[in-house]
Amino acid sequence: MTKTAATIFLLLALSAAPARASDIPQFALDKFYENCLGGEGSDQARVAYCHCMRDAMNGWSDNDFSTMLEEQMKNPSQPPAKLDAQAKICVQKVLK
Repeated sequence: MTKTAATIFLLLALSAAPARASDIPQFALDKFYENCLGGEGSDQARVAYCHCMRDAMNGWSDNDFSTMLEEQMKNPSQPPAKLDAQAKICVQKVLK
């Protein structure tokens, strides 16, 4: 499955969820983590970064996550603000 197809699948799955604020489904976090790693043989820094991102996103609501995916689809060349802010935090943690 391509990243675009995975993103669309996640958006559809999340949009079918009830309108209440709930955690991101585990399958969505797992897919994000898998895409972050980029395949087998990832170096330790990348693994640490992806763990940091997944752990942080575990506290997001499904609404936050679906909004982030929508923003990413609208402008794929610029990361959504919330994702970009978290990525900067995780990069700093990995570089320490």
